[in-house]
Amino acid sequence: MIRDHEEVRRFLGEVCLHIKAREVHADIRKELLDHIEELTVEKEAEGFSREDSTRWAVSQMGDPAAIGSGLHKVHRPRMNWGLLLAALGFVLLGIFVMYMFELSVASEPSPYASYHFFLSKTAAVALGLLIMSFFYFWDYRKLYKWSWPIYGIVVTGMLYVLVFGNPINGARSYISFGRFAVDWMGVSPYLLIISATGILLSWRGKRSFCRSYLAFVIVPVFLLLSSPNLVAAVLYLTGYTAVYGAVSRRWFIAFAQTAGTFLAVAIPAVLTKQYIIKRLAAYWNPEADPTGAGYVAVQMKSAIQTGGWLGQGFASPLSRLPSIPNELVYVYVMYCFGWLAGAAVAVAVVYFIGRVVQSSKAVHEPYGKTMIIGITALLGFQMGYSVLMSFGLVPLTGMPFPFLSYGGSHLLAELAAIGIVLGIYRRKDLVRIKLEEQPY
Repeated sequence: MIRDHEEVRRFLGEVCLHIKAREVHADIRKELLDHIEELTVEKEAEGFSREDSTRWAVSQMGDPAAIGSGLHKVHRPRMNWGLLLAALGFVLLGIFVMYMFELSVASEPSPYASYHFFLSKTAAVALGLLIMSFFYFWDYRKLYKWSWPIYGIVVTGMLYVLVFGNPINGARSYISFGRFAVDWMGVSPYLLIISATGILLSWRGKRSFCRSYLAFVIVPVFLLLSSPNLVAAVLYLTGYTAVYGAVSRRWFIAFAQTAGTFLAVAIPAVLTKQYIIKRLAAYWNPEADPTGAGYVAVQMKSAIQTGGWLGQGFASPLSRLPSIPNELVYVYVMYCFGWLAGAAVAVAVVYFIGRVVQSSKAVHEPYGKTMIIGITALLGFQMGYSVLMSFGLVPLTGMPFPFLSYGGSHLLAELAAIGIVLGIYRRKDLVRIKLEEQPY
């Protein structure tokens, strides 16, 4: 066979020697070999022997070193430096704000005066960066075969939490592993989006509306609301809408099934839970109950107004506002450093989301592209909601600000998601999923 000819093997080996991305070696060998075989057949048709035709075909291919160097430039791994630097900027700002906040209360009797938030945040960032690096170098396409197992693990974990989890602030959300606890309900939207991407792509072209609606809308939403974790349910439905719309190209149906389901369960919840009614009333008119349901909204507005253009200064105390390390971290940034700093963070949010969107547009492999779309929806919704919530433009919830807010579980999930996005972008010019593994 031509592939076994000594000169052909030597030529292909020298070409691949100059291409560092080993993932593309097999495809490049096949493409070059096909071209050599075509030239060999043409030469044989002129009456030359197989040996002479093969030697001639190899000589026509050109310098293998030059070919290899050119292909290396095309297929070398890519880094989305803008996205990486933006993510690192946010996590470093989060560490800085945790330190600044605890410094502001260090001289006061306070449960925060032990630098617990700062040290825990730093440790979580260090671990999260390791996880992000792992997913950057790891081949994300292996997740496709694990789509159903991931779904099963997530749902099983959610059931376990509902049955055996310890209630915290009235909700069952955590799974304990010795001294460590994982906010399973909080990270489940990310895991479910990964599994939904692979499963929906494997179902594409089939009549799968009913089973996808049951598996990825009814079951997860029911479990999340049973926790209850309304924030995680809304976040997940946002990401799933993006994934289902990207796969099916039926955006109206994608929105209708998720929004319709949410409204069907949200309206009864509002009518039966008094605290939700009070929270919505405080959103519409916080001044009506400034010392009760509207207290936080009133204090947020006061803190932002007090901040002014340049803020009250580094580590300024703000004891009248609760939950600063969690969902109100953006308000504290504006209080200390002013409206200009708040505007800079908002611009950084837009830039960050834009870089993630740019990553999805640069990727043409359907599985990776769809996964980035789902991750974009998850992170973009959280960031946008956190900014709007700080100005009282949307109802106050426990939605954390990605990368900035305190909390190990959500931070690890966010950095893992960024690692996956960077890993997908890294391989955008490399090999695609093999034909027998293609979900499309």
